[in-house]
Amino acid sequence: MLQQLRLPVSIGLQSVHGQKLLLLVVLLLAGTTHAVNMLRFPFYDNLEGINMANAWSILYEGSLSPYTYNYNNPPMGWVLLAVAVAFGSVIPIPETILSLGRVFMLVAHVLTVLMIYGVARKFRLSASFAIIAVGLFSLSPLVTILQRRILVENLMTLWVLISLYYALGYGRTLLHYSVSAFALGMAFLTHVAALSFFPAIFYVVIKQSFSAHRRFVLALWLGIVISLFLGFPLQALLKDELLPPGVFFGGSHPHVSFYEMQSVQFERISAQEFLRNDSSFMFNLNRWMSFEEAASDPGFIVVGLSSAALVLVLAIFWRPHLRPLALLIVLYGLHLATMNRLFDPGIVPLLPWLAISIGIAAHAIGQLIDRHIPHRTICYSLSSVIVILFVSVFSWTYVHRTDLYRADQTSMQFDAVSWVSQYAPPESLIVTDSYAFVDLRRRFPNTHYYWVVDEDPQVRDEIMDDNWCNIDFLLTTPQMLADMEVNHLQLSLTAHRGSVRLQMYENNGWPIDIREVKKYNCNLPFP
Repeated sequence: MLQQLRLPVSIGLQSVHGQKLLLLVVLLLAGTTHAVNMLRFPFYDNLEGINMANAWSILYEGSLSPYTYNYNNPPMGWVLLAVAVAFGSVIPIPETILSLGRVFMLVAHVLTVLMIYGVARKFRLSASFAIIAVGLFSLSPLVTILQRRILVENLMTLWVLISLYYALGYGRTLLHYSVSAFALGMAFLTHVAALSFFPAIFYVVIKQSFSAHRRFVLALWLGIVISLFLGFPLQALLKDELLPPGVFFGGSHPHVSFYEMQSVQFERISAQEFLRNDSSFMFNLNRWMSFEEAASDPGFIVVGLSSAALVLVLAIFWRPHLRPLALLIVLYGLHLATMNRLFDPGIVPLLPWLAISIGIAAHAIGQLIDRHIPHRTICYSLSSVIVILFVSVFSWTYVHRTDLYRADQTSMQFDAVSWVSQYAPPESLIVTDSYAFVDLRRRFPNTHYYWVVDEDPQVRDEIMDDNWCNIDFLLTTPQMLADMEVNHLQLSLTAHRGSVRLQMYENNGWPIDIREVKKYNCNLPFP
């Protein structure tokens, strides 16, 4: 077995107590860098508003969504957020229900960092380099922004890490495999993208289990995983919404269809995307490696992908224990590369594996130096140069991304909600960006977020009467305006054209516009 690298970074980690102490320090650092200014930056976006609206609906309305649940995603992430809101309501957090969601994301982030360390150690990474991996993950601006956001992808990633952690290692018992299976099932019920990780974790279970009881382990593990996976379509079956109306198991009444929605989701996957230079994946990859974007980290992405390539080579030729990690990265990477519509949350489940890969690559380079350069002075000198270069790759990005800890992009979002609450009559019909939905809906029952105004027949035809002039007020953001234009949301677009500005909040680069629809413009045609 190769000797452990004797680098200054290993000092103090030879004892178990030293390792635990440094891990505690890293967890405190992770929690601190995440928590500082997390309620002020970044701005609350559309997806955060939808996730918290669904959690609020579960908790206070007893339904999975304020509107028709369309099976675009399993509901477990929203259930967990609802539980967090229920417990968090006793905490004196100011302003909005979204703040409770951000606090819950802080807890999830610290647990994710802990699990990254645990999984890294299970891949035989020394404590020193496991600390490096979690440290880079915790300090990355891209990670910090995405993990602060209230995203079900963050919760799914945590479940996947837990599943792999309990499957890896020697002396696994049926209890370990049961926890692993349960966690993977919960990951799928949180977000269907967890299906990409099933082959790698299944491979681990096959390889780790003893041959004498492997068939029992596989039967138990697969039984739990498949049972939980089937919970999603079973929910639709019990509501006669598994298949379209008019077919067997589809019922006769008009309804959304699990099959049709999942078909739409799978249509977003195209093998041709993988070969295109202008694909959605390449567009977003360039953004994540840009120095101009706030939600980016060129050092982490470039070094992480390079390290992942090294892990793949090591796994194939020299270190078979790394094959599950290589398989995780390759399969999820293919999932991202074949998506024809990819957004920032999609990269969240890949980031922990890139961090672990960086730790493994640094460890491998260190072992190579230690093995082939016997002279200690030269070894330490070369190691110091590598460490300096390694740190400099990341330091520029981290030092220049102080907006994470100083900028305020949410106070004016709350101010806009307060202004509408004071100005608008209680019976007003308000169309808003999703971030403000819950806070406005509690005061104005006729509040709707913009997607459903045009896309949900119940809202468009029954509430709106397919008439944009029934809208009284609009609360818009750049994301809302872009979605209205790109997706041709005609009712919202026409209402925006027939409205006048009442108040504008610049909001540090994310402006919020409050507008009143003027009824004398009701003859405006659809754009």
